[in-house]
Amino acid sequence: MESGSRFCSACGVEQPNGQSYAGGHQQGYGQPVYYGRKPVHPDDRGGFLWGLLGFFGGLILSIVLYAVWKEEYPQRAKSILTGMIVGIITGAVLFILYLIIFSIVFSNIDWEKYATVIGGLKNVL
Repeated sequence: MESGSRFCSACGVEQPNGQSYAGGHQQGYGQPVYYGRKPVHPDDRGGFLWGLLGFFGGLILSIVLYAVWKEEYPQRAKSILTGMIVGIITGAVLFILYLIIFSIVFSNIDWEKYATVIGGLKNVL
């Protein structure tokens, strides 16, 4: 091996002095190398609408879309997963608020008054 020879950063082939990358492969010098992974689509931008789909799409649909798109469309898959998580948290918070409001409303009711009405209805039937 000569002193001063270098290796191609894309394919690892030894190159003579002066060449920056090996010819014959499709990736130029400085391009990312994919080892067994699919390349990412250039139109993968993620975005608010994909997150909205995850928010309203439900748990099953969001997980399926994430699993299908996580390699080829990682930004889109991340947006769907984020929307799903926000949807689950929002649903849990709304459910807790509903329970709190429900308990406040029904704690102020005079149950003795309604017990006599219900008892009167039993006598009628």
